[in-house]
Amino acid sequence: MTHHLPRSGTLLLAFIAGTAIANNYAVQPALTAVAADLGVPLSAIGLAPTAALAGCMTGFALLLPLADRLAPNRLVAVQLTALAAALALAAALALAAAAPGAAVLLAAYLLIGAAAGVAAQAGGIAGRYAPPGRRGTGVATVAAGMSAGILLSRLAGGALTDSLGWRRMLLVFAALALLGALAAATRLPRQRPHSDHSYRAALTALPPLLREFPDLRRAVVIGGLWYFAFNLLWVALALTLAEPPHSLDPTAIGLYSLAGLLGLAVLPLTDASRTGTPRPL
Repeated sequence: MTHHLPRSGTLLLAFIAGTAIANNYAVQPALTAVAADLGVPLSAIGLAPTAALAGCMTGFALLLPLADRLAPNRLVAVQLTALAAALALAAALALAAAAPGAAVLLAAYLLIGAAAGVAAQAGGIAGRYAPPGRRGTGVATVAAGMSAGILLSRLAGGALTDSLGWRRMLLVFAALALLGALAAATRLPRQRPHSDHSYRAALTALPPLLREFPDLRRAVVIGGLWYFAFNLLWVALALTLAEPPHSLDPTAIGLYSLAGLLGLAVLPLTDASRTGTPRPL
């Protein structure tokens, strides 16, 4: 028997999704500060968001099927703990001499991105354990949490960098991940999902689906290219605004992310143009 998730549990998953995925973006306004602190070229530090993106895509592919195999409280808590550990590793680069250039930071961001994939798992968990007739609402709530995390992460990352420094900024996000891990361990369902397929079978079933369904293959390609373009635009913007003649501080750079509010505002209008019926946010 499946135990339904209360509304507080769905909101917890939205919080977890938002704070987890935020770690892929929060460092972007601080890239010039990180480069100056570690004494490495800005071009090398600019690869940190790329490493997070690569890690996140790997996490989606390899870790997402675990949502069908493990109890939500254990799965989410373990991944958030791993995320906190990776953030602490990145923040621990206090001695630049201990790191061969930016290599350790890039490796840490690969792990950060992979662990941040728990945000996608949170949506699946919300849908599976939602009460009857509430599945769409549960998934949409978690998706809203992810959107808020992506939208506000640069603003929070920039402001925290100016007030605390980039290492302490990462530690703040690590603390949020640990807080989410503790809440997940105690508040999410302890029931292990029933599955007729092994983890290996779930992974090997994915490539044939892409070959069999052209629409799925097209959606994967379009979504991947959109995600790549999104990250390329915002990283390039952050680096440009940090250099002369703009020379903006991380807080001001983070404020530019609020331009994404316009996208959220017009989303119902785009739905209305396709269906004739506006859908509320």
